[in-house]
Amino acid sequence: MTMTPATRPRIRVLFTGSRAAPNWEPWGREIEAALSRAHDFVVADPDRPLLDQVADRSIDAVVETSMLASAALAEAAEGHVRLWQLGSVGYDNVDVASLARHGIPVANQPGFTSSQSLAEHALLLAMMVERSVQEFDHTIDVGHVGQPTGRQLAGRTLLIIGLGASGRQLARRAVAFSMRVIAIAHRRPDPDLVRRFDLAWIGGLDRLDEALGEADVVSLHVPLNNETHDILDSRRIGLIRPGGVVVNVSRGGLIDELALAEAVRSGHLFGAGLDVVEGEPAGPDHPLRGIDRIILAPHVAGATDATARRRARFAALNVSRLRYGLEPLSRVDGLHSLADAGGGAEGRRFTT
Repeated sequence: MTMTPATRPRIRVLFTGSRAAPNWEPWGREIEAALSRAHDFVVADPDRPLLDQVADRSIDAVVETSMLASAALAEAAEGHVRLWQLGSVGYDNVDVASLARHGIPVANQPGFTSSQSLAEHALLLAMMVERSVQEFDHTIDVGHVGQPTGRQLAGRTLLIIGLGASGRQLARRAVAFSMRVIAIAHRRPDPDLVRRFDLAWIGGLDRLDEALGEADVVSLHVPLNNETHDILDSRRIGLIRPGGVVVNVSRGGLIDELALAEAVRSGHLFGAGLDVVEGEPAGPDHPLRGIDRIILAPHVAGATDATARRRARFAALNVSRLRYGLEPLSRVDGLHSLADAGGGAEGRRFTT
């Protein structure tokens, strides 16, 4: 007998978030709305050990947004959890190796789910630094009106390091601002992207030093791994054109933060706009706090209503694939991944 959606067993999903958590709105609410329609959706009980709840053999899938996966949770999930769905694109803080050892497929969020929000935020940070937004309150306090303190983006060169989903979205916006855009692809550079995104040129990591020497604004859009850790170290920060600006909406470990602070203090760089830092959250003693023309945001580049909807819908899609005996999309091990540029037909379903 062919099983219809009505007769297929429902998937029981454990969501590790809490309705009392500050990020329930919109993340948890959107995930619950997307998953509870067709599946048995269970929100973790904050008064019970999460380990016991993951070990419940009625749980088929775990959806999490807080990088909680550990060796102990992976062991508890073995034998019954068929998907560990992450709520983020990055997974550098997730114990993927332990989950893999226990035979649990792990899927992250494809880049297209947050690419537009990340690109908007990167452009916002660049504009805030260039227009000296930090000085506005003081200028008003001392009674100055119309004092020119900022610089425009038009005519300046933007270097995008990492031309994946968010990097491409930023390129489109920067070109619309009349910026000259160059790019470094951390994977194999595709020459056709020059035409598609109106780039001046694109190169691989072997041309990064050259690109930094042309850049007025540098924006980071690569994942954090052994290859990219401190990709902007002291030497490379020194290669950026005098008066340049650094923007980071990816991971704090991509930049030597002490070298960045010194470059801004010395005047080599005009400033920096950072959504992420090492050792988040950035406490009062963080080396980047309190420096003129360094603007910090609390890791919110992807935190928009649209991103929450896309990520919830993608999680629901992957859970539904379990119901039909299909492999999850966007597996961390690279199997069944959606294209980073937009996910093809699947990506187009999540663009609003």
